[in-house]
Amino acid sequence: MNALLKYGAAILGAVVVVVAIAAISSAVFSGSEVHEIVAERPATAAPKATPAPAPATAPAPAAVAAAPAPAPAPAPALVAPALAPADTMAAAPAPTPAPAPPLAADAPAAVAAAPAPAVPVAAAAGDIGPRLAAANAAAGLTLRVRCQTCHTFDNGGANRVGPNLWNVVGRDKGNVAGFMYSEAMKVAPGNWTYAELDAFLTAPAKHTPGTRMAFAGIASATDRANLIGHLRSLSTSPLPLP
Repeated sequence: MNALLKYGAAILGAVVVVVAIAAISSAVFSGSEVHEIVAERPATAAPKATPAPAPATAPAPAAVAAAPAPAPAPAPALVAPALAPADTMAAAPAPTPAPAPPLAADAPAAVAAAPAPAVPVAAAAGDIGPRLAAANAAAGLTLRVRCQTCHTFDNGGANRVGPNLWNVVGRDKGNVAGFMYSEAMKVAPGNWTYAELDAFLTAPAKHTPGTRMAFAGIASATDRANLIGHLRSLSTSPLPLP
């Protein structure tokens, strides 16, 4: 009995397998036919696009007629002014010239020319006198350093760029033997008074134009008085104070 059941089950299994294989084959065949039918059907052509109609061209407007140029206004007629008769036109009288002012009888014939400004020559003695009275000769010795490059100060000293200054106070200008003075100093009048030395030491080139002394001058009146006080001492007989 058991063997019979096993045999029936085996047959049933075989039938099921056969039925499944048949079903699968049927499905595959149906798909192939469908594919062949679709492949054989001709493709439908896409409809052609209808071209859009060209826009209508508007007719060109007629040429605008040129406006006529305005007619020029007529020139006004020139009217000649009426002239008065020749015998009625009187000539305008000539203007009477103004009379010249009378000349004063006492007016001078010519105006005297203003005198030329004098070259500053010397300070007044009253100006240098009080300063010399208060001068410090020792301070003047210190100021002498400015002069010793060009001058010597001892009795009988040699000339350098400038002449020896021993006994300079009161001596004649341009009078040291053996020294070559400038032409301006050779013709300079007078002698070296206190006032002349004070003016010369203020500004040598202004006091004696043409001098070769290349020294700007001493601006301080006190310093000049102190230096002149020292120069006064360089003598065996100093010049009296003013």
